[in-house]
Amino acid sequence: MLNGTAFYPTGGGQPCDTGTLDGIGVTSVEEIDGEIRHYLATALPELPAQAEVSKKKM
Repeated sequence: MLNGTAFYPTGGGQPCDTGTLDGIGVTSVEEIDGEIRHYLATALPELPAQAEVSKKKM
């Protein structure tokens, strides 16, 4: 569980941000019941993680 995020979730017709957490691809970001959920290409091995948000939208 992350305590914060640099990634904008999908919503209001806007696509979510993509990028990486410690080099692992962030494929989707959603807000569900007030909680930001990050979907990754593979499991994140440990925290804290370094985030890199892609400048290009999907």
